[in-house]
Amino acid sequence: ARRLSLWMIRSGFRVEAFIGTRGNGTGGFLRGIPVVGPEGLDDYSGIPVVAASREPGARARIRCYLAGRGLVEGRDFLVCA
Repeated sequence: ARRLSLWMIRSGFRVEAFIGTRGNGTGGFLRGIPVVGPEGLDDYSGIPVVAASREPGARARIRCYLAGRGLVEGRDFLVCA
């Protein structure tokens, strides 16, 4: 996620926030951008979500979580390897 976000920023994308899990930097900042918990998605409604994780099984859990919130993959969010 860190390398992807750096590439996105260098390519001109504006990153509004990072979503972390408890104990994974939530409440802090990464590259001056806030790191919020999953519940923080409500504050960023309507902004596309780009998710990335190297943790085994994380991408499947992220997909399930976002779909459970009514987001549609390919329209509202992308999950990257």
